Amino acid sequence: MMQGYDQSFSQEDTFENNAPEKLLPTGTEAFGSIGQLEARGVRQNFELRGKAVILFRYPAGGPAVVEMPVEKGAIYYSGSSLEERSYARLLDALLDKTAVTRPVRLRTLDGRDKLKIEARFARLGNRKLVYIVNFNPVPVRLNIDLPPGFFTALLDLRDQHETQRGPITVPARQTAIYEMF
Repeated sequence: MMQGYDQSFSQEDTFENNAPEKLLPTGTEAFGSIGQLEARGVRQNFELRGKAVILFRYPAGGPAVVEMPVEKGAIYYSGSSLEERSYARLLDALLDKTAVTRPVRLRTLDGRDKLKIEARFARLGNRKLVYIVNFNPVPVRLNIDLPPGFFTALLDLRDQHETQRGPITVPARQTAIYEMF
């Protein structure tokens, strides 16, 4: 039994455990440019009801990722788990489409992608805080990209070491917590 399961998108569901598949974009303006997505693991086949828009399809043609308008917003639903890079591309496209501002962005300096790096920015009163988690088995060097004048120095809140604006290194499998000045 599936408790709390929402069937807003479907009248009938089937679950399948198949090999990885490419999800094909339907050409919608915001999502067609990110190309195919790769799904892995358990997959939900579902039928649409209402005003849902299909964003990506399974190779057999069924809906895989959909957008359903709700009052002044929308619900985005994926019927399968996405591979990390695909998930990152989809989230970036969703954030861009919904005009979510992201004043703090990380860029790797060693040419690696940003997989297995998590970062969050928050304001606490007048304070600007950022934490970065490196889930990789090796250290990662990063630049923090911000609008001009956003900060001039970082204070590492763990060791109280201050760094001028520039590259930072987050050790393997560690969390760094900074305050921006």
